[in-house]
Amino acid sequence: MDSEHKSAPFWVWFNLIVVWLCWGTTYLAIREGVHGDTGLPPLLFAGVRVTLAGIILVVFFLFLKGQFRLKWAQLWPIWLSGAFLFVGGNGLCTIAEMTVESGLASVLIATTPLWLALFDVMWPGGTKMSWGKWVGIVSGFCGVCLILLGPTLLESDSIQSLWQWEAGNLIALGSAFFWAIGSIIQRRWAPKIDALQIAGWQMLSGGASLTLLGLLFGEVALITPEKLNPTTIGSFFYLLFVGSLLGFVAFVWLLHHTTPAIAGTCGYVNPVVAVWVGWALGGEKPGWILIPGMALILLAVYLVRIPIKNRNVLPLAVSVDDGANPNPLTK
Repeated sequence: MDSEHKSAPFWVWFNLIVVWLCWGTTYLAIREGVHGDTGLPPLLFAGVRVTLAGIILVVFFLFLKGQFRLKWAQLWPIWLSGAFLFVGGNGLCTIAEMTVESGLASVLIATTPLWLALFDVMWPGGTKMSWGKWVGIVSGFCGVCLILLGPTLLESDSIQSLWQWEAGNLIALGSAFFWAIGSIIQRRWAPKIDALQIAGWQMLSGGASLTLLGLLFGEVALITPEKLNPTTIGSFFYLLFVGSLLGFVAFVWLLHHTTPAIAGTCGYVNPVVAVWVGWALGGEKPGWILIPGMALILLAVYLVRIPIKNRNVLPLAVSVDDGANPNPLTK
């Protein structure tokens, strides 16, 4: 017992580092997979990968448990939350990174807890927020405005030009917006069944919906031999095994062996890792305005995630109060 107790901190740190590195590097992997003339079409790139990850998780769950039973009353909230999480959240993230640098995308998507806090207040019977959390929300959206408007403000004297934002930036914010809606649906209506089973079916349903959209939009015709190159194929399998599976398993281990606040540190660390990896490996050159903007957003995430005692929340039903990662399944 003593040896097990002494080894626990090692495994906590080990799984934390796995999550930080796996999910912090996925933003660059997504960009490498869809950016430029040699990038793969975004909906199929995301949809096929998420579907395969869902199949692997469902089969793994069957291997562990031997059987599962899902009634319609349990299945429809899983499907609905999966649609918002993966079609809206993951799909828009992938589309955004066709034009937005990975570091910037990661910082904008880090606003997910701020949207969660707002939706949680507006939802009937939602959580009452303290002044500190309202300060966090204001701080976070000030950081967003600084990132979006700062470069234009410094370069132009025209007020009108301030609103000529890059579409990709708004799409990245839309990803955070939809992921927050999906998380609220999951938190309120998700059945009390194994988290691995929920995640598998969410990935399977959301990924299949993304794939269907890609087929309907004719993305198959956009897949040419030159787009099936080592970079895009490597990005696809890196995201599948490292992002969607390895990182997720480590995150679930943390939720079951530590506090949600410790597991949720990836909400602060991931954007920092993503910005550094994008600069060091992706040749990205983030403007200096990104640093104070990111600081405001991460401060806001900390403030809105101060845990409330005695909250009974499902482990993967991500909430603004439990400290869990805002987007544990996106990667």
